[in-house]
Amino acid sequence: MMKSITYRKLGQEEIGLDLLDTFHRYQEVKRCWRKEGNQWIFVAGLRRTISRLLL
Repeated sequence: MMKSITYRKLGQEEIGLDLLDTFHRYQEVKRCWRKEGNQWIFVAGLRRTISRLLL
């Protein structure tokens, strides 16, 4: 759980290809669209958590 967010400007020397290497995306999914066969259906009542590392 996040306690606070701090915003600041990044210096040019802080920006590189590895900038987001430790960034973790967390999203709680409770409803979504899913493709079953050739049809898209809306699925509600999900209690699944998606957590992954963005590259």
